[in-house]
Amino acid sequence: MKRGILLFIVSLVCIVFMVKSDAYALVSDGLEGTWKGYYSSSILSSTSVTVKLKKKSSTKYSGTYKAGNGAKGKIILKIKDSGKQRIKMKSTTSGCSGSYRGNITYNDGSYIEFDFTGNDCSGSHKNGEGYVEKQ
Repeated sequence: MKRGILLFIVSLVCIVFMVKSDAYALVSDGLEGTWKGYYSSSILSSTSVTVKLKKKSSTKYSGTYKAGNGAKGKIILKIKDSGKQRIKMKSTTSGCSGSYRGNITYNDGSYIEFDFTGNDCSGSHKNGEGYVEKQ
């Protein structure tokens, strides 16, 4: 009986690590390309955004964003083994520099949901959120 329980626990641990590894591979391989969607924050009404990402390594992407309100900037996305994906954005909009940090959730390979906080010439962005779909 003890041997059966031990075998079950070992099998369960192996399954968890295989699923985690597959999910990590999916995220690290599927983010390159063009994404379009919307975002908003505590001081910004919903606006369209286009994001372009290029793979730099198995755990890092960089790219650009351009919003419908004229904002634009750079993005760095880091994929963590724990399943958390962190994002940093820097506004390069003339006369309105700023920086933002957040997290993303990569959903089934077709869209990304994200949250962010940060500051720029408009003020302090809180409760920022958005989504983009793969084009």
